[in-house]
Amino acid sequence: MKISITQGGSIVPVVTTTEVDSASLGPDDAAALQKLVDKAGIGRGRASGGGPPQPDRGGYRITIDDGGNRESIALSDADLPDETRALVDFVSEHPKATRRTEPLGS
Repeated sequence: MKISITQGGSIVPVVTTTEVDSASLGPDDAAALQKLVDKAGIGRGRASGGGPPQPDRGGYRITIDDGGNRESIALSDADLPDETRALVDFVSEHPKATRRTEPLGS
């Protein structure tokens, strides 16, 4: 399972994408990642977060690719549930995560 988290939309004109592949993790970390995905409810057809647009507020696009099943959701920072924030934190802080930063709009 590959998890990709793209963060952007704040006043800083860059987009950061962080990715983790469970195949590159040890068994304990892979199990923890799966548990976080399950708790966040992603991969079960969960709809994107709603609410009116909020200029200069950050947001996330979280994509889960699980062997041909791919789901992507978008949430604003203000709409990010605690369970999903835990997943974002795990992926963002994991030492085996890959990161790339690009100018907004590229």
